Amino acid sequence: MKIVIILLGIAVSLRGLPLQELYQSAVGGDGYDKLIVLSDSISYTGGFIQELPRVKILGNGAYLDLQGDSIVVRGDEKVLDIERVIFHNSLPQETIFLHYRENASGTLRHNTFYGKYAYGRGNGGVRFTNCLGDTSVLQNNIFAGLSEPVFFISDTALAHERIPLQIEWNILYDCCSNYMFYGGWEGPPRYFTPYPGDGELYQEIAFADEYNGDLSLGRYSPCVDAGLDWGQSFLGNGPDMGALESDKEFFHGQRVQGELMGRWSPWDGPYIVMDDIVIPAGALLSVSAGTEIRINYGKNILVAGNLELIGDAGEPVLFRRNSVYQNPWGSIRYYGSGSSKIQFTQFENSADTLIFQAQDSLLIGGGAFSDTILLQAGGRLIFRETAFSGAVFQQGGQLLIENSQLLNGKIQADAGHTILKENLISGLIQESPLVGNGAQIHSLGNRWYNLVKPVQIQGGELFSVNELFYDVQYPFYLFASTAARIVNNTLWGMKGGVWAADSATVELHNCIIWSDSDDAEYAFRADSAATAKLSYCNLYEILPGENHVYQRPRFRDLGSLDFYPDSLSPLIDAGTPDTLGLELPELDFARASRISNGRIDIGALEFQFSEPLKVRHQPKTVNLIQLYPNPFNSLQKVRVEMDDPIRSIVIYDLQGRLLRELFQPAAEHYSFEGTF
Repeated sequence: MKIVIILLGIAVSLRGLPLQELYQSAVGGDGYDKLIVLSDSISYTGGFIQELPRVKILGNGAYLDLQGDSIVVRGDEKVLDIERVIFHNSLPQETIFLHYRENASGTLRHNTFYGKYAYGRGNGGVRFTNCLGDTSVLQNNIFAGLSEPVFFISDTALAHERIPLQIEWNILYDCCSNYMFYGGWEGPPRYFTPYPGDGELYQEIAFADEYNGDLSLGRYSPCVDAGLDWGQSFLGNGPDMGALESDKEFFHGQRVQGELMGRWSPWDGPYIVMDDIVIPAGALLSVSAGTEIRINYGKNILVAGNLELIGDAGEPVLFRRNSVYQNPWGSIRYYGSGSSKIQFTQFENSADTLIFQAQDSLLIGGGAFSDTILLQAGGRLIFRETAFSGAVFQQGGQLLIENSQLLNGKIQADAGHTILKENLISGLIQESPLVGNGAQIHSLGNRWYNLVKPVQIQGGELFSVNELFYDVQYPFYLFASTAARIVNNTLWGMKGGVWAADSATVELHNCIIWSDSDDAEYAFRADSAATAKLSYCNLYEILPGENHVYQRPRFRDLGSLDFYPDSLSPLIDAGTPDTLGLELPELDFARASRISNGRIDIGALEFQFSEPLKVRHQPKTVNLIQLYPNPFNSLQKVRVEMDDPIRSIVIYDLQGRLLRELFQPAAEHYSFEGTF
């Protein structure tokens, strides 16, 4: 059959062979009613209307000039598959190159749809009208200079998730639109996200000589080696996109799947995870700093052995989707009893970044997560110096997040033990960043900023200590059967403070809950069924409890968000004298001694008393250090004489609070007389 076609081509190559004639003369083969084989040495023109159920065109890189015509496939169970055809239109007449109608379908691979000849970008590439039956496949195609590269139309209501198209590893360039669909609504068509959408590109194609009609690929075309390997032979590291396979090679990384171990490095990457990969029990996969890993839609990394992701601050390991579209990859799932390690790794665009099921622990340091993390029962997951902008769901096990940043991040603990220690939590206005439902939660020394209702706990236990809340509205909402203890926290500038609802039990000790705002609603609110115990708090409203302080707190420098009490603050040593049972850490919010001068302060930060000075050089006589007049009045005088030069004179009261620095000489002096 190929010989006959070549002979015909020699006779008619100057004027072009009508595709309609070739369609009429073609016979069946390879399971098709008609198998049309084209030659790259012949120019073909026009389209045809398919009448038989199953037809395939093997283009072999041939050019098809539709000259204003179309290829139309219409009717149930009609199938037209096309490979390696270059479609274009030389006449100034707008057309749709390929039109599937009324439940027709097909597989289109390695074709080039080029719409820029003569008519500019007025041509359409592939259109599907009311084709809701079988799924059509589009892979390794080039769409260039088209008004609509792919357009799916339905007369009935249709959501883009139900479009029966498998689209992946194509490139769109210089088109008037993206993938579009219309689903029976009033108004214009909309764009849709192709699925699975892997390997899709939006870049300049860099044809060899586009101006003179040579649509082969140039040396630096991003299409070289960038297609999906579906079993056909190719040159280089992978099949090319489009109808013409180049003899050039371009390094696009490694495509991986199945069981893996060993070492991955940035020099051999990026690594493209085509299908699930498995690290077997007892095996190790180590990934070096700077390595990029791109993962296909919904694909996973299954860890039965050990996975080491060893990035550094300058060159993290990067996990991301292998698509320009918002199609997430799957997850990393841990099984068995491995000892994996993750440091300085960025995770992007995943559905469930981590599903952790192992019985031992996993340490993650210096990473960045923009997606979901799911911790299931049985594991211990530790994050240090990590940035979160997604969500963490805990369904058992133990979760520790320390010295990290949750910026627009959320933690939902439905079971297990959650520990948040010395983190910055900020920016999530529409949702609560910490939601507990039957979990045990310890929140220690965290800074909460620019939030609304940040802590909502339903059932379980909450222990919050040494925490700082500012520019936060309604910090605590505790309901159902929650048992909460809130100790030595500073809540500043909020409308509402702590709300205990339903049958919650709340203890509140040594806390600052203060607002200067005229619209402040409550410092502490308890429903009739709730149980509350308050003591030694600094409050802006009168509340039950013992030894509360109702004076405005004095801070060292609110302008710079310095919430240390100043030396005249009424909160110094005003906390409970009995700290047994409070489970206080040794250090306060700023990691200074939690108790200074023998008694605890109210709030998250402890005023630090200076240690008594050991004076090496004594005055000549005791009588030379004296205050007068005596008894004291509002003005006192002091005279000091020393054997050695006086460097400075600092006066404290009996509680160690700084009152005045009297003397800082520019030259050496051995005596001083002054007032204070």
